[in-house]
Amino acid sequence: MNDANDFWIPDGQEHFREEEETLLSAYAQYKDINQPEIIEMLLEHVQDLTLFDQLLKSKDTDLNNMHKISTILEAIIRKEERVIFQMTEKALPEEKFRELASYLH
Repeated sequence: MNDANDFWIPDGQEHFREEEETLLSAYAQYKDINQPEIIEMLLEHVQDLTLFDQLLKSKDTDLNNMHKISTILEAIIRKEERVIFQMTEKALPEEKFRELASYLH
């Protein structure tokens, strides 16, 4: 349980927040944000936020919950690498993309 807490607070939460508030906000300045890939990623963020919250508040280790979290996290990471970051790179001017490079871990 400590490993989950160490991963999620603050790094995991902050990573989601950076993507939503910085990366997607920048994308929205140049392209329509209403894209199925982005909507799906945001829904996955909400799912993981909810599952992590439940996990960290639970007194017992819920292996099923942990499995769901890891499955969703893997899907989010793959989508970011293969789709979202590619969309962002194409949409943003070079100088803006370089400015946001630190958010594209």
